[in-house]
Parts: sequence; structure tokens; C-alpha cells
Amino acid sequence: MPRKQGSTNSTNYHYLLKKYIDDEKTQLEESRYFKTQGDIQTHYSMKRCSIYHIMNNTNTNKRKYANIEIVKLSPPISVYSQVEKYPEGLLTV
Repeated sequence: MPRKQGSTNSTNYHYLLKKYIDDEKTQLEESRYFKTQGDIQTHYSMKRCSIYHIMNNTNTNKRKYANIEIVKLSPPISVYSQVEKYPEGLLTV
């Protein structure tokens, strides 16, 4: 099925992952944008259900991923807006 007339071919970031130095989430170590949950899975070697539990605060992975926070962006951010690319991944400006 083709794209609708007048729509743009754009790629968007849908997730923001914040990794903190401590478990209390006071000091931010890094912040990265991701397009899909699969990108998060491959970069941090975690399962899809773990991503779901982190996003919805179900506290089932309390010990292992206590210093990670994942936010679903609404509306998504365009790839071309104020995000720099680095060899290991993407960081915010």
C-alpha cells in the first residue's frame, strides 16, 4: 500500500531512555533516544517484557534496572531535530 499523497517520509524517535548513576535517580549519567523497543533491546541486552515493566513502573525488575527510566514520547521527535549522532548511539544535545 503506497504512502498517502502529501505525507512526508520521516523517521521519528519514540522512546527516551535515561540512565542514572545511582538507584535513587538523582544524577543523570546518559540520555538516549531510540526509534523502537528493539533498538533498546539490542543496545542494553534486555528483554521486551523488561522494557514494558520499566515503562509502566510495575516494580518487577526493581533490582536489575533500578537506575533506568524509559519514557514513551508523545508526540514522537523527528530524527532531524536537535539530536546528535555518536558512534555508539544517540545522545541529546
